[in-house]
Amino acid sequence: MSQFYNGTSAYKLDEYERYAKQQDEKRVVRKNEQKRANIAFCRFISVAVLCLFVIASGLIYLNVMMLRASTTAENLKDELALITEQNNHKKM
Repeated sequence: MSQFYNGTSAYKLDEYERYAKQQDEKRVVRKNEQKRANIAFCRFISVAVLCLFVIASGLIYLNVMMLRASTTAENLKDELALITEQNNHKKM
């Protein structure tokens, strides 16, 4: 602040205003950079959450398909056992 003071009670007003304007411009630039960084971070988080959702959905779908296949296999085994038993009775 002493650089704007010339020894009297008056400030060097033009230098002080230039300095204040530079500080305001720097503040605006920092604020805009922070906004851009926040937007980029929000986009990153959104993409990450979307990817996790897709992966989780895929895993759930695979588990459902495995359970269906397992159930179908068990039903076919039961049907085979029944048909085998029927064949054994007919042979006797």
